[in-house]
Parts: sequence; C-alpha cells; structure tokens
Amino acid sequence: MGKNGNKYSNTSADKNYTNDTKKWLGMALSSPNKRFVTPSYTADFSGSKSEFISIVHVMKDIGKDDFIGYVRIDMSFNAIKNLITEDPYTKKEIGSVIIGNQGIMFHEQTVNIPDVNFQDKLSDYYNNGGELGKKILNFDSNKYIVCAAKNNSTGWILV
Repeated sequence: MGKNGNKYSNTSADKNYTNDTKKWLGMALSSPNKRFVTPSYTADFSGSKSEFISIVHVMKDIGKDDFIGYVRIDMSFNAIKNLITEDPYTKKEIGSVIIGNQGIMFHEQTVNIPDVNFQDKLSDYYNNGGELGKKILNFDSNKYIVCAAKNNSTGWILV
C-alpha cells in the first residue's frame, strides 16, 4: 500500500486481508527492523485453504525516515516446509525445528525420538542462550547430534 492509500496487489484484498495487514503493520512499525513475520496460519487465497507465513515490511524514503507504505508477502508454508524437511540431494526426509522468540513455530519429527518433549527442550535450550552450530546435546540420558543456525533477519533458529 502506498502513502496515498492506493493498494497494489496481485490478489483481491478483502476486508479480512486488509484487517490482518493493518494489525501486522502496527507490529512491524514498532519493531526495530521495521518488519513483522507471522507464525503459520490457514487462509483461503486461491479457493482452497492452505497454510501461509506472511511478512510485512515498512517502506521508507531512501535517506529519510518518512513512511511511504508497506509490502506484504504471503508465502506457502508447504513450500518452506519442503525446503527444510528434505535433503535436496538424497530426497530423504530430515527432522527440523524452527524456534522463534515465542517458542516453537514449526517442527517436523521424521526421526524416531522416544522423548515427546524433545522439541520443547530444544526450544528452551536455544531461547536460554544455548550455543548455535554443531553440538551433542544430552536429554534424558540420550545423546543427540544437532546443528542450529540463527537467521539474523527473522531471528528464527533452524535446528
């Protein structure tokens, strides 16, 4: 949406879409990096319900602090899920967890882990300052090899 109130969209922006965007824009404006990334949600953009993640990013005039509008991008959660749950070379499934500052945003447990609270323990570990990178972690007398990296743009930790 531009400063003049004009909407530029490749889909029709109904009332619910606009209301969600206004709420998320407020969150983006109050964040230090002027963007907001939603948790996954279900929506009906193309006639069938699917899961999405949206990013709302504030646009400013170059070299100034003047708000001129915002951009909202809606991404298929399944497309993101496929990128992080399948090895692109072997096409084998891998176990993945995405941890945001509010806790677990996504988990795909494709490996046989007997401890059902494993993802919660990973979330607690990383949200309480646990080291990123390759580690051997002990949970309930079991050892797990994990690898974690933080996306500086979103703040998410991919494990």
